[in-house]
Amino acid sequence: MTSRIPQPACPPPGYPVSTDKQPSTAVQALSYRWFFWSAYVRPATLCRMKYEIGDQSHVPRYAPTPSPFRQRFSSTRRGARLARLLATQQLADWGWGRDSERLEAAELVVGELAANAVVHGRVSGRDFLLTMGLVPTQEGRSDILRIEVADCRGERLPTPAACCPPGEQGRGLLLVSALTSRWGVTPRFPSGKTVWAEL
Repeated sequence: MTSRIPQPACPPPGYPVSTDKQPSTAVQALSYRWFFWSAYVRPATLCRMKYEIGDQSHVPRYAPTPSPFRQRFSSTRRGARLARLLATQQLADWGWGRDSERLEAAELVVGELAANAVVHGRVSGRDFLLTMGLVPTQEGRSDILRIEVADCRGERLPTPAACCPPGEQGRGLLLVSALTSRWGVTPRFPSGKTVWAEL
C-alpha cells in the first residue's frame, strides 16, 4: 500500500493541490521540491550561521612550537664553527632578531659547548650532535631555548674553573654559566654525555 505524501501547511503560490486520494506524479515531484525548498526559506539564517562559523576572532590562537633542530658535525674546529653558524641561522629562521642580545648569547653558548665537545669529547671517527629546541612556557613569556651538545667521551665531565683562571681552560663554562639560566650534564646511552644549557 502506497503511503500518502503529506501536503505542506502553507504551499507556495502556484502550487497545485490535488484532491484525489492518490496524488499524481506531478504533485509528488512538486511535493519533494517543496520540502527541499522549505529548507532554504531563511537565507538570512544561513548567512548568519556561515558568519559565525567563519568568524574565529574570539578563538585564541597559539603559534605552533617549531620542530627541534638536530645536526651532526665532525669533531673538528671547522665542525664547531659550522655548528655555531648553523645555530645562528636556525634561530633567525625561528624569528629571533639577528641583533638581539638573546641570539648573541645563544650563539656564544653553542660555540663554547661545541668547542668543548671537539677539544675534550673527541673520539677519532666520531661526530658530535647539536640539538636545539624551544620549550613552551606560561602564557605571556618567551619560550625557553634548550641547547644540547652530545659527544662520545662520557668519562670526561666538564668542570667549571675557578673565577678568572690564568689560562684559557675553563673559561668557556664560566661564560655558559653567566649567559644561561641553568646548565648541566646527563649521561648518554650507550656511551658518552650530553651537555645542555637553557636560556
